[in-house]
Amino acid sequence: KTNQSSAGEFGQEIAVVFRLLRHLGVAAPNTSETGCAAALRCHVNLCNPSAAGSMLNHRQILAVWQAWIEYELVLLRLSRSWLWRDRWAATMYATGAEFTFDQKPWEQGHVKHLSDLRTNDVPSFVRRCYHLDRSSQLKECIDQPDRLCAFFAKGKTPGMHVSRNLEHITTFGTLEFRRHHATTSEQATTAWTHFCAAFVEVFAKDTSHRLAATSSCTRPRTHLLDHKDAEEALSGLRAAQARATPEKLEDEMGLPKNYLGKLMQDSCN
Repeated sequence: KTNQSSAGEFGQEIAVVFRLLRHLGVAAPNTSETGCAAALRCHVNLCNPSAAGSMLNHRQILAVWQAWIEYELVLLRLSRSWLWRDRWAATMYATGAEFTFDQKPWEQGHVKHLSDLRTNDVPSFVRRCYHLDRSSQLKECIDQPDRLCAFFAKGKTPGMHVSRNLEHITTFGTLEFRRHHATTSEQATTAWTHFCAAFVEVFAKDTSHRLAATSSCTRPRTHLLDHKDAEEALSGLRAAQARATPEKLEDEMGLPKNYLGKLMQDSCN
């Protein structure tokens, strides 16, 4: 997140970088089982006081994460198809983690790269957050940094193997968007960067028990931590992910009509 005065300079810096990249030699990304496809990573500041933007608490961060999960299958279409099963940007299904492309048939169904199953698995992470919010451990966390560490400790939160990395919250204070494919277009990069920052700004505002409804969303969104139990939260999250459309997302974010459609043109979707 940046202030208005430096926004123009930011765009100019991106343009210079990509002009230089276009004059470099061709790079072939490693798409084998041991590597990954080329991708664009975008970090948005959440709680680093040395960077621009408002400092967010754990409820605001979870509200942003909840909205991302709801629109995950829509946002998937903003990236090239070869990135959809990248082992470093796996899709986060509300129904649970699916196998990765490099797994053998008899290993499918078990998520590798995990020391703790609560990592990268949406249902497990939601259950953990819900129970932590009501635990004595959280009551002992008086300061906000301690609460952030409790919710987003490395190894217990969706990390660098999924489309949204929460592990940097307790290190750099940022949220990492890992969904976009690599590009040498400064226009596409600037548009994606602005979209990521706007996504955080919009959905971080929703921290009350009942979030505001929009014209296309007839039912208000309930914060994950405000359901009567974790299973009810998961049920609502699964239903919302199944019903999500680009039009709903544009409406919630106040984006121009067919804004996402234009972004999808670059993704060939």
